[in-house]
Amino acid sequence: MSVQHNTRTKVPLIFCIDLEPDTRAIDPHNRKDWLGFEAGWEPLQDWRGKLTKATGSQAHFSWYVRIDPQVELTYGVADWAVTRYQSCFSLMQQAEDEIGVHPHSWRWLTAEAQWVSDFGDQAWVEHCVRQSLRCFEQQFGKPCRSFRFGDRWLNNETVALLETLGVEFDLTIEPGRKQEALSELFTGAIPDYRPAPRIPYRPAPADFLRCETGAAARNLWMIPISTASLHWACPMLSPEARQQLKTPFWTSYQGWLDEVNEVWLQGWVYDARRPDETIYVDLWDGDELLATYAADLLREDLFRAGKGSGAHGFMIPVPEQKRDGRPHQMHVRVAGTSHELRRSPYNAIWSADDPGEDYLTINLASNHSLFRRFCEALLQEQQAPILNFIMRTDVFLHETLWATFERNLNYLRTHPRVADFVIATPAEALAIWQRQTVGDTQT
Repeated sequence: MSVQHNTRTKVPLIFCIDLEPDTRAIDPHNRKDWLGFEAGWEPLQDWRGKLTKATGSQAHFSWYVRIDPQVELTYGVADWAVTRYQSCFSLMQQAEDEIGVHPHSWRWLTAEAQWVSDFGDQAWVEHCVRQSLRCFEQQFGKPCRSFRFGDRWLNNETVALLETLGVEFDLTIEPGRKQEALSELFTGAIPDYRPAPRIPYRPAPADFLRCETGAAARNLWMIPISTASLHWACPMLSPEARQQLKTPFWTSYQGWLDEVNEVWLQGWVYDARRPDETIYVDLWDGDELLATYAADLLREDLFRAGKGSGAHGFMIPVPEQKRDGRPHQMHVRVAGTSHELRRSPYNAIWSADDPGEDYLTINLASNHSLFRRFCEALLQEQQAPILNFIMRTDVFLHETLWATFERNLNYLRTHPRVADFVIATPAEALAIWQRQTVGDTQT
């Protein structure tokens, strides 16, 4: 299908679909089919058609299949999924999709009867990488050129190995993301990606998070996953705007402070007498008013529970000045009132040594309101963007995530700039981005 639009307006979108088992620490003695992928295959083909029609160009997805020792131990061979779902992989190839690998570094500890993500053993990491790429070549009859390491882990030695083995595109890095601990047992550390560029780059040999140019650069390209700051999507209300808020005489507020962690205070509130109206909340530390926020994020659980439009959630970034290691009594109240949400106040201590997460990764099944706001912010950046989204196939086993995924894709399909979108493979996206970047430089 030919595209008639000005190529300089094109915005490549990469859909990184991690094709994996339905759970992380799988039972190595129970060979379960990957039901999430099975449930999602037909809906994704339906969405391929809708996106192709809406954008005016053929939608090409990017699939990253788990081929690694965890799969080998559980299923007998590391590339089990490629054989089990051979007909699907044949259709991916016919559709000219990208097929890459997504190995994890899981190692089975027999004595403890549990998995460990063994990032700390470089020899084991290299075994996982080599096995994944070797099995891919045996299955598809060509070298693998596209790679995503599991749990957003990477280091200089592994990037050097990928280059040696002929990988052309790495889509692991999530810029802005800080070091974090996994919920399962692991060795080593997840990298701090705050220094990473947000646009495609060729890495320096000594530091894969630094862009290098010319002959000194490595041959492969790093294409970062799209990330965005929570502050972009959930800004505090200005003092002037807060003064304009008016509280009606008759109200029937309902709401909870659901969660407080190192990143945010999350919850919801709505007025049953005004079920579709946005309510604002004040954040207090004891007797100190810190800020006011809109409770206007769409939540599928609220929508399904009949809470008006469902757009009554809030995510308040943890105030940086409260990361001081001291106890704080955090209150969330309806703005301008004494109405306190259930589970508020909440006693919290945020350490200055654990600054939380500034950036969130944009997942195709992310909260719909956040997804929209993040996309709009990225589309307004000065440089021609590549929007690089991720998702796991287990999304299709969860009704709420599936519904959110469909809302997000429908937003892209009906976006005012949809004619400029190209659902592209990494190679196609990079070519579009380079062409437009060179054009902008020469203008």
